[in-house]
Amino acid sequence: MAAINGHAYAGGVITALDCDYRVAAQGAQFSLNEVPIGIPMPATYVEIIRYAMGDSAAALTTLFGRVYDAHDAERLGFVHAVTSPDRLLSDALEMARAVPQDALDAYAFSKRALQAPALERIETAAARLDEELPPLLSSDANVRARARRYEEIRGQSPQWAR
Repeated sequence: MAAINGHAYAGGVITALDCDYRVAAQGAQFSLNEVPIGIPMPATYVEIIRYAMGDSAAALTTLFGRVYDAHDAERLGFVHAVTSPDRLLSDALEMARAVPQDALDAYAFSKRALQAPALERIETAAARLDEELPPLLSSDANVRARARRYEEIRGQSPQWAR
């Protein structure tokens, strides 16, 4: 279970999406911002996103890098619920306790069955695609994209791009 009390960007979102249930505090923000800054999204991560959010939301959020508030994040599937900051932990723990201890084997088996197609795609197609990542990370266009974003944030071009 994930209790998200602030901003979850990039790897923070992926970590949260690995959890079976995700609850966010009002005011939290979410973004898969890799692609617009020239970082190809690893295919393995795409499968995690697709499993957690569905194909349509995965494509929208992965390709365009928008920042979503907690309520839009709930609509898209980043989280299952939004709550007040003071109830965040208690709401997450309530859901964590929803599966009785004597039903954990059934839970684990059912979870494996639900995740089997995504895990198969990770072992086959994603593994092949992710071999293409190293040269893409250093391509001229992607380096320019990262320099552009650095300049937008810092107001100056980075030393490594001059």
